[in-house]
Amino acid sequence: MIRTYKIIIATLSIVMALSSCLKNDVPYPRSLGKIVDFKVEGQSAPALIDTLERRVIVPMSEIADLSKVKLLVMEVSENVTNDITAQLTEYIDFTKENTFLLQTYPGQSYTWTVSATQHIERYIVAEYQIGEAIFDAEYRSAVFYVSEGLDDVHILDIKLGPEGSTITPDPREIRDFTSMHHVEVSYRDVIEKWTINAYMKDIQVETLPADAWSNHAYLNAVCAQGLNNPTFMYKQVDAQEWTTVPVDDVVLERSNLSAHIAGLLPATQYVYKAVADGAEGEEVIFETEHARQMPNMSFDDWYLDTPENKVADGKSWFPNVDIIDNYWWDSGNQGANMIGTANPTSPEDEFVISGRAVRMQTSSIVGQMAGGNIYSGQFVETVLFPKAGAKVDFGRPFTDRPTRLRGYYSYIPQSINSVREPYTDLEGENDKGRIFVVLYDTDEPFRVDTPAGIFLPPFSDDMYVGYGELVDDVGTGGEYKEFVIDIVYKNTRKPKYCAVVAVASMYADYFTGGIGSLMYVDEFSFEYDENVVWE
Repeated sequence: MIRTYKIIIATLSIVMALSSCLKNDVPYPRSLGKIVDFKVEGQSAPALIDTLERRVIVPMSEIADLSKVKLLVMEVSENVTNDITAQLTEYIDFTKENTFLLQTYPGQSYTWTVSATQHIERYIVAEYQIGEAIFDAEYRSAVFYVSEGLDDVHILDIKLGPEGSTITPDPREIRDFTSMHHVEVSYRDVIEKWTINAYMKDIQVETLPADAWSNHAYLNAVCAQGLNNPTFMYKQVDAQEWTTVPVDDVVLERSNLSAHIAGLLPATQYVYKAVADGAEGEEVIFETEHARQMPNMSFDDWYLDTPENKVADGKSWFPNVDIIDNYWWDSGNQGANMIGTANPTSPEDEFVISGRAVRMQTSSIVGQMAGGNIYSGQFVETVLFPKAGAKVDFGRPFTDRPTRLRGYYSYIPQSINSVREPYTDLEGENDKGRIFVVLYDTDEPFRVDTPAGIFLPPFSDDMYVGYGELVDDVGTGGEYKEFVIDIVYKNTRKPKYCAVVAVASMYADYFTGGIGSLMYVDEFSFEYDENVVWE
């Protein structure tokens, strides 16, 4: 069986247990029908399979004919009951979106969409060109800039269509670009009419904005084709002396200039400029990030919300000094404590690295499994009707970009003895503990809403800036073990929120885990350096 994981706190387990106590008409659990593998001829990369949105996106090579793509593999999960082969044909028309209906027991139906993307690499390389050419595939126009006269332009290389296409007339034989030129791009039996424009840009070197991290930065510029010894100079804003980046550390691709510099100070303003053959670009100022830590990453501070000082439910532990002005970390305790006082997540005073630690244990509460957990975010509310579940905001505001998460954990997994679909085949296997970190770029914290079927997306989702995880099904032998999780960055966007999460049972959201699985975590910290791991 193909296994997927959606992050839901243990609150959901408790809420479902309470709901089943209140009513007898417990519905059948959802048994999602999934496409788990999809391959076609001419594919350029693995298909993106999004279980949450129930869609498959297939990247295609630029020479593929999208109107007739041969299907090689379509595999569905074992719980699909209908004959999927009846919906398949040997070839798929990817000029449109395709749909497939998957049915599971008992009578549940799921519609999946399958579509394709096709990226065609286009470029123009000319003498004295400044920057990359700009292409508009919809209107079939190309624009490029040069620093010398338009009446004698020499195009060195050009590509407007798929690999193997031809351009008539050949733009490399056109020298006068004082006016627009029309060309035909031919490939197979397709002919497209394109326009090519050239414009003057009265500069030879242009300094672009930098991508500044806490103690290093990526510098960017464009310079005219043919200039010698292009490089960068930089300094602190209030310094007198400039530092020149060694030419060997500079990367020049066509007219794009870049360099990676390290050894910078956090939260400090710098200025830099690109230089080449005596020409200088404008000075550009950038400020490095702060290299912050989250509050209470040592987990020494705890607050017990008693009936006397009640702020939340009057009986839950919170890993914060208070939950009025310093509310940063939360857990599933509020859901677990709806009846009685359980606190699957609690402070630990004896088995620690330093100060206090976090103790998380998978427990049985009201006959239902609940996994202990901790996360940076906030429990919002419990929902009982019409469908049981919980709402949770994952993440706290965080705009710095650490390179890794370091800390200590101890884990003793139990055999999985509580199972639900779709993980019934895990019974008897070792439970899994999980620690992970995600940085993402949204305008507000991501709200998990289990009754509405909204869960924290998989790491492939575009909202993420960076991510990293540790999964353990072996345990640490009852001792603490130091861990280091590299944060893998998907892009250069600045994050707005960060969620750090630890759970004692990875599949607790599906009522699947080992009662008694026990995890401790202590002394978390972010590290910042120039050794960024890129996806």
